[in-house]
Amino acid sequence: KSAPIERLYRYFFICHLDLLDYTNPWHAKIHKSTPSMNSRKRFSLFDIVCTIPAIVFFIFTHSYWGQAPALDGLIYYQQATEFFSGGLRQSIETNGIIHPPLFSVLNGIAFTLFGNTPQAYTLLGYALLAIGSILLYFFLKSLFGRGIAMCTTLLLFLNPIILINAFSPNPDILLLFILIVGLIAYTHARDAVLGLVCAGLFLTKETGLVFAIGFIAGRFIFSPKQRNPTAYILKKILLLCVPLALVFLLWSAYIHGSAANWKSVYLFEETNESSYIIYVIKRIATLGFINSFLVQNIF
Repeated sequence: KSAPIERLYRYFFICHLDLLDYTNPWHAKIHKSTPSMNSRKRFSLFDIVCTIPAIVFFIFTHSYWGQAPALDGLIYYQQATEFFSGGLRQSIETNGIIHPPLFSVLNGIAFTLFGNTPQAYTLLGYALLAIGSILLYFFLKSLFGRGIAMCTTLLLFLNPIILINAFSPNPDILLLFILIVGLIAYTHARDAVLGLVCAGLFLTKETGLVFAIGFIAGRFIFSPKQRNPTAYILKKILLLCVPLALVFLLWSAYIHGSAANWKSVYLFEETNESSYIIYVIKRIATLGFINSFLVQNIF
């Protein structure tokens, strides 16, 4: 096979390690031609680049810690405060609609440990950014080497939007963190962890359901051949599908029994396209998101 095809084949199997059959000569060749795992796991002082996003974040924002957030950050801070003081029901009754509660639960833990202050609120975002950048760096380094890991980590976590979302945390920064954990679990075929990640994605934000379904579909589609496929599929369903289905049903049942209307909760909000999720699918399928607003925000 040609070198370009070999490289593509190699990186495909790097991302699906459980598909490698080392009794297959071609798979064994791919494994041997991949950079040594020991060399990719070896730590050096150069690896401290993974802490640069956290350092930059602190340098540019430390003088603003303690100030009340504004705009969307203020909305989420108020929701977190209401959740901390009166629970989820009070937050829903006050706001009418609310994202699933994982982000508010984490804020409640931060408020319990450090007090109900803007500093504690920002600290959660700072922790997610710092830990997320370290996880992403070492994950990519183990797959592709230090160069790609460094460039990807810095480009992502030094993006101003990411830094702002970390300073005034919202569910998106938590969603990003859980996605990184999900990629690691998916690559190493840790289905028990991936099942919890999929549940966490939905419990963070309704649109996390899309990523969760993607992870689950990938694990089923790219599964290796099994001697007992029925047992294997049942295990996959138990570890991957059951946690997601359970939290989805529990959250929908809670919404039905609360002051909020399920139809008015973000993902299923009514629009001219019958629901927001149908609207999003049509916009993606027709490339309707490529417009003047997108261009002016990129350039």
